[in-house]
Amino acid sequence: MMKAFVSFFCIFFLLVGKGTTWAQDPLEKQPLQDPLEAQIRKAKYTIDSIVSTQKRMLNKQLASVEDLLEQKKITSSDAKRLKEALEIRSQQQVKEFIYHQAQNLQLQLQKGIAERASDSLRVSPQNALSSPSYERVLAQVDSLASQEKEDTYRRRYTDRGESFSPYIALSALNLASKEHFGDKRLSPLGSKSFEIGFYSNYRLKKNDNLLHLTYGLSWVYNSYKIRGDLHYDCQGGNTVLTPYSQELTKSKFRNHYLMLPVELEWDFSQSESYRGTSYFSTHQSFRLGVGVFLGVLLDDSQKLNWEVSEDSYKLLLRKNLRTNRTSCGLSAHIGYGQSSLYFRYSLSPLFVGNAVGEYPFSVGIRIGR
Repeated sequence: MMKAFVSFFCIFFLLVGKGTTWAQDPLEKQPLQDPLEAQIRKAKYTIDSIVSTQKRMLNKQLASVEDLLEQKKITSSDAKRLKEALEIRSQQQVKEFIYHQAQNLQLQLQKGIAERASDSLRVSPQNALSSPSYERVLAQVDSLASQEKEDTYRRRYTDRGESFSPYIALSALNLASKEHFGDKRLSPLGSKSFEIGFYSNYRLKKNDNLLHLTYGLSWVYNSYKIRGDLHYDCQGGNTVLTPYSQELTKSKFRNHYLMLPVELEWDFSQSESYRGTSYFSTHQSFRLGVGVFLGVLLDDSQKLNWEVSEDSYKLLLRKNLRTNRTSCGLSAHIGYGQSSLYFRYSLSPLFVGNAVGEYPFSVGIRIGR
């Protein structure tokens, strides 16, 4: 009965009406001249609305089952049986709705056909049945009665990871060694590190939002502002700060790194709800994390400024200071929302071959991560 009606439905949808063009969007609003075409379009819109409403209802029901499972009010096997039962019931209800609409439309079409002269049909049934347009429409109509299981409900467990998001960071920079924690020959505020990059956040547990793995790629610019007339130079197998031949107005040592940060983060953000569907949110509450980083040196240089009489001189030095080509270390952060306070300590010395190793560390603010 149902298949016969579907065929009947499609034949007349193709054959009747004036000026119908199948290249146009079937949902596009156009002036309707033929009563039969208007009835068919109205039935289709009604069916689409029923299917959409039933999907939303099923989403809410399945989300409620997941909530009960999280609260341990039901077991995993109970949740699975409930989901299957809800899906079957939803599919059956959709089929019943469509069947009732089909019966109603069939009566209207039979009445309209009886009132129409047979010679008003410009295309023979044989040609319609064999046309590609007929086959396409038949496939679309058949799909209304059978709902695909994919996208049955959109639950927060579906997407556990986020795409790469941008972030920036700014921090105060200094050096630590066995002789000091913070070199007094470096300006504490003038020495700084700037970072810009992208990161991704992945929830480690399917049904728990607490633990996340974050990783990314960034460009890091470090600028050490040196006090007095000192600059870095290689002497006796060590790279050390030594006086320059001129009285300097500015002395900076700069380097650039390409860095890969990886962190384990505890995120205390609570679940949220949108249009009846609950999902896990990130970076909406208090969070903390620890991690590691690995960097590769891109470039290093020194910038020296001085004045003689009324003349100003600027010098950019790129001589080999035996800067460490790689950097690795530990990191930690504590944050709320999209901002965090972070600490980073390098386990690799700034220069290789020195008798006393000096290890960079930074403390700063990060936005977007």
